[in-house]
Amino acid sequence: EAMVIDKNTGCESWTKIEATSLENLNPSCSAGSTAGIFCGETTTLLGAITSLSGDIEYWWSTENGNIIADARSLTPTIDRSGIYKFHARNILTGCEDIDMVTVNPLTKNSVIDESICFGENYEGYVESGTYVDTLTYACDCDSIRTLHLEVFQTDIEFEIINAIGTDNNGAIQIIDIDGDGPFSLLWNTGDTTQNIFDLAPDDYSLTITDVNGCERTFNFVVDLGISID
Repeated sequence: EAMVIDKNTGCESWTKIEATSLENLNPSCSAGSTAGIFCGETTTLLGAITSLSGDIEYWWSTENGNIIADARSLTPTIDRSGIYKFHARNILTGCEDIDMVTVNPLTKNSVIDESICFGENYEGYVESGTYVDTLTYACDCDSIRTLHLEVFQTDIEFEIINAIGTDNNGAIQIIDIDGDGPFSLLWNTGDTTQNIFDLAPDDYSLTITDVNGCERTFNFVVDLGISID
């Protein structure tokens, strides 16, 4: 109770005053548990106000991370690793509490199966095999990628018979085709057979297309041979 004195009359009276402890108005907050984030992805932080006495305002801040949405909510969206601070302040008293959470960069392991045609490349790789690369991004996260690469390649075994004399009697015979069949064949003569005959001395080419749609062209030269009697 407190005594109140009227300055005009000098009368005294007693009144009851209820005082609220400022200590009870101190906010308390939590920024949540340590978290992780993959490069190129987003995640949501989980803040909490553990003391709701009074009118509380709250917000997030960071010096080395990145908040992309809802910085003045309990659940902001971020897209970068770093240290994030959660602030809670009693508007009446100005008392403030700060909690921090660390968001660590996570390494994403990926496995990729790719196939290319002979003569092409996949990020510089031109041969069939398994390749393991560590990819580093601007967001300070690494990604370990395992690449299983298959190169569709067609090879042939062949024989050239040179032309003799003035007769067009040369030939090119494809003895074996190694690759992914069935195959389609097209000679520069327009023939689509595996072997071509009655050839004059000249340059010839054969384009073979495998079942994957991959093409490979082979070049041949039929020379003028010498007749041995």
